[in-house]
Amino acid sequence: MAIRSLDIIKDIFQAWCQSRLWQIWSIASIILVAVVAYAANENLEIPYVQYALFALFWAYPVGMFRSIRKLSTSVKAVAFALAFLLAGATWYFFSFTTFYNGAKFSKSEEGLVLYNSVKSILSMDAPQADKDKCIDDLLAHQVWQLEGGKIASRVGVTILKNGKAYKSCPITEDYTRYYHVERIPYLVRFREKYPGGYPDDDDSKFVPFDDFKVGSDTYSFAYSYANRPYWSDGFSRAIFFSINDPKSDTSFVRKKNYQRSYDFAIYFYCFFTALIFLLYYGEKQQEDKLEIQQRDEVLMQIMNDLFHKNQELKASNNKLERYKLVHNQLEKGIIKTTRYDPAQTLQNMEFSWRDFVEQELHSGGHSLRNEVTGRKASKEETEAFENHLYEAFIHPAVERIIKQLYATSNIITTEPTVYDTAELTDALIAHFEKDCLADELSRERLTITYEQEHLADHQVSLNACRIESILDNLSYNTGQELDRTLEELDDRDDFDGYDAFHADVKLCFAVVSRDGKEWYRIRYEDNVAGFPASIVNKIYREPIPSSKDKGRKGEGTMYISLFVDLINGEIEAYNREWPEHPEGTDRKYAVTDIYIPLYQPDDAGHAGQSSREP
Repeated sequence: MAIRSLDIIKDIFQAWCQSRLWQIWSIASIILVAVVAYAANENLEIPYVQYALFALFWAYPVGMFRSIRKLSTSVKAVAFALAFLLAGATWYFFSFTTFYNGAKFSKSEEGLVLYNSVKSILSMDAPQADKDKCIDDLLAHQVWQLEGGKIASRVGVTILKNGKAYKSCPITEDYTRYYHVERIPYLVRFREKYPGGYPDDDDSKFVPFDDFKVGSDTYSFAYSYANRPYWSDGFSRAIFFSINDPKSDTSFVRKKNYQRSYDFAIYFYCFFTALIFLLYYGEKQQEDKLEIQQRDEVLMQIMNDLFHKNQELKASNNKLERYKLVHNQLEKGIIKTTRYDPAQTLQNMEFSWRDFVEQELHSGGHSLRNEVTGRKASKEETEAFENHLYEAFIHPAVERIIKQLYATSNIITTEPTVYDTAELTDALIAHFEKDCLADELSRERLTITYEQEHLADHQVSLNACRIESILDNLSYNTGQELDRTLEELDDRDDFDGYDAFHADVKLCFAVVSRDGKEWYRIRYEDNVAGFPASIVNKIYREPIPSSKDKGRKGEGTMYISLFVDLINGEIEAYNREWPEHPEGTDRKYAVTDIYIPLYQPDDAGHAGQSSREP
């Protein structure tokens, strides 16, 4: 969220209104600056005014520190330090250097006047003693008389006559101790050499005064000035309003020494206020960013919770759907075993009975035929015939119905039994050969192969009927896919493709390592078509559309998934490329891997699962 500058100004103004210190500072600043301006205009001195200005100057950052409470003390300290450094650098380049460069230019003009005056005096037609006296008087004006007979001079003049000292006025120690002594150039030659330039602190641009001759004597003139103070001394006077200078109280206003402090104060106020604004702006942005981040985190947490709830709800719905589909599958199996199969058995028995009676009644060798023709069958013949009928028709049908009804429990039982993996594999292969893909079309169009690997000396605990039912489902799907593929070829009148179509079915059994654990793996794969790409990642994980009836969910995959879960197994479905697929097709191997944890007895000899917990 962007923070408008008006909002920050409003906060600063409110802080000012709520701070008594800021209000007093504002009023005192206006009054004191007005008084100093009046005194400077009237050339008056105000005793100890620099102390009041110093206190006023430092009251501003103190007021900022106390009133801007939304910024931490460390942040305000950083703003103060940066503002102090920036103000010091700005003051040095734009106030200190500029002022003393101007002072040097002014002294260059004074030096030019003094040089011309000396040159004129020495060129006069007068006794040498009078010339010397005039020059001495001229140099005496460069010296100040102090109390106690001491003198002070900020100007240095040296006049040589024929290379020897003639007259001089040295700069006293009172100034050399605090000021840089700078050579003042000959302004005439300086302007000739540097047109439009002004003398500054670059000593490489120094141009000396011209020597001149008077009669047979050659005179040299040098002019210097204790111009700019040492930086540390000048800076300390600026920030302390010259209270560290004992002589400032008598000349602070008259010499306008306050100006250098005013300049620094203005620079400092500008930088400090700007930095406070910027840091306040950054702090506000950081607060808003943190608030938005916290809001986003809460929103993200809510979205994650909703996502997890949605996933849990989806998983629950998938489980409910799976149980419903498995229930439908079991219901169909039970109905088939308890209703359709017995009914079919009785119907077959009825048809067989009618055929038999028809044949026997028209057979002249049977006793009933003879009875029609007039011979009465004996009792033994009648009983034998009744027994023959029972054994031939009634007893097999009853036995088959009873067997079918007893098989009902095999449809729903999950009670495990420990099997040797090699023996179980042989039993599953025998079941597959007898009951799976045993129709004429499958035998004609499919090549079924079996592979076994590393099966010796391993056991599994499972219900073999459930594994058989899983293989029944897988093979049933292969048969259905085979029928659909052939129907499509027939519908397209692709007779060559129809006649040539052939597919492979592989059933592989092996003990393998996976994720650091040992598993009994049953791999079923066929290359009739491959799994559709739109559902391959969903198979056995969630209900998918039925391949037979549109609008329905497939029951077989959920049936397989449930019983694999019940034995703590894992199941995967994926497509494997078939490089030898016929030209013009994109047939793949549809692969289903079923992983069953190996059985290992625990210390007490009871069954235990070695791979994972239920």
